[in-house]
Amino acid sequence: MKKTLGVAGYVLAAALVGAGCQRPAATSSAPPAVETSISVVMVRKSTLQKTIEVPASVEGYEHSQLAPRIAGLVESVLVDIGQEVKQGDVLATLAAPELADEVQRRKELAEEARFMIKSRAAEVEQAQSRIVEQEAVLTLRNSEYERTKNLVAAGALKQEKLDEAQFARAAAEAAVSRCEADIRTAQAHRDSATAAFAVAGAEVKKSETMASFRSIRAPFDGVIVSRNVNPGDLVDPDSADDTPGMFEIVHVDRLRVVLYAPMENAVDLSEGDPAVLHSLPARPGARIACQITRRAKAFGRNTRMMRAEIDLENLLDPETQRRPLLPGDYGKVTIALRRFEDIPTVPSAAILTKGDDQYVMVVLADNTLALRNVEIAVSEHGLAGISSGLEGGETIVADDPGGLQHGQLVSRRDLKLQDY
Repeated sequence: MKKTLGVAGYVLAAALVGAGCQRPAATSSAPPAVETSISVVMVRKSTLQKTIEVPASVEGYEHSQLAPRIAGLVESVLVDIGQEVKQGDVLATLAAPELADEVQRRKELAEEARFMIKSRAAEVEQAQSRIVEQEAVLTLRNSEYERTKNLVAAGALKQEKLDEAQFARAAAEAAVSRCEADIRTAQAHRDSATAAFAVAGAEVKKSETMASFRSIRAPFDGVIVSRNVNPGDLVDPDSADDTPGMFEIVHVDRLRVVLYAPMENAVDLSEGDPAVLHSLPARPGARIACQITRRAKAFGRNTRMMRAEIDLENLLDPETQRRPLLPGDYGKVTIALRRFEDIPTVPSAAILTKGDDQYVMVVLADNTLALRNVEIAVSEHGLAGISSGLEGGETIVADDPGGLQHGQLVSRRDLKLQDY
């Protein structure tokens, strides 16, 4: 336990401002040797584990308030509080006949669109058959034109016959072009009908999805912890935000232990750090070994603390039909943080505190006392690990120095070495 400097200590600290922590030069005014027993300890090096203990709450791994996706009357309620359900189980049903009617209407529209595809496909086939006919006519007109052209050249026919043959060929060519345009138009109509059928099918799926919302299903395995509806109740997804959900479900096979680490300790917190969950009101005396699963890696804007979580399996005991932990319980978590190897260690009772500074009283080789400033890296189980100010092997006063002063002479026979 840290001690606060008394009046004599404040005087010593003032003297240190001018002289530091070194032994002052011997003068005739040095404090006289102390003739009372003084408990001292030898500074030793040891390994210390920095730990923290923080409050923690036990929460379900998943938690959900189930709200309706559609408006309707509650037709049936199939579960109650405390009942375990599986993902996809129906918890309640809603009466919404207009949705069934909408599904039927959409299916009829889809069927109509399917028939339209067939009709447009037939138009394409008809246009393709007409172009075959017109291409045959064009072939004939080309042949007649060539024959007439030769006869006119031989003087067997007049020029008027060639003009007529040329006109007939041009008309056949135009007919073929019209048929090609008809084919493209028919194909466009068919593609449009195909797209309309796809849209109609999507509308059917949409209406069926909306109709499926009449069944309120469990989103994951869990326990119903709250039921807020009865048959005949009107539910609406647009209800006020403070309206409770139809059901509250919690996943209990796996739990989250939620804790918040102070800023000065969170910097040493890491995933995998060993921890112990204890002080649970629902399980007196229980100590559950675990480890840090995840941490936020940022400080909360309001709390200036870092959230961390521990995942725990919480399977049902086949004999007792009970689970080890229950969501909503709370307790404490002790976390092992940084490990300090071979660090100079002293009893916490040997530390003197003045303001924000810590000191120990060192017994020098010439039997004088020196007040030395130290920095504490870790303090655990009545021991303090010193990061600066001591090297190990020094002799220091074990507890409150009382009237001892910096620079005071002591007698070796009055020093009582203690173990710690």
